[in-house]
Amino acid sequence: MLQSLKNYSADYYFPMRSKISIIASLAISVVLAIGCGVALQMPTIAEAQRENVSLDTLLQGRQLYINNCASCHTLYLPGHLTQNEWRKQMVPMQKKAKISDKQKDLILTYLFSGSKNE
Repeated sequence: MLQSLKNYSADYYFPMRSKISIIASLAISVVLAIGCGVALQMPTIAEAQRENVSLDTLLQGRQLYINNCASCHTLYLPGHLTQNEWRKQMVPMQKKAKISDKQKDLILTYLFSGSKNE
């Protein structure tokens, strides 16, 4: 038995190493994608009060932003764009993401909570 194992070349084990590498790469990609969503700004009570909404409303908007926007492109922090810029971006994105007006408004409320009003 031991003698027969010695006859296998290193090429015999390459497909297994390749599969392990692919699985590891996919796992790392998933962890990084989830990590980006977690790193996204968490709304605060102060922001909710400033926007005159509940903290739950901002959290719902954040979750909708992650769930509907990250599948197609990188998520930007709310402060990356002004409120007017976010509003303009949402016009074509609403149709592409197939979200309702209510969902769009929740996402915008979240994004506005951390962006500049210009």
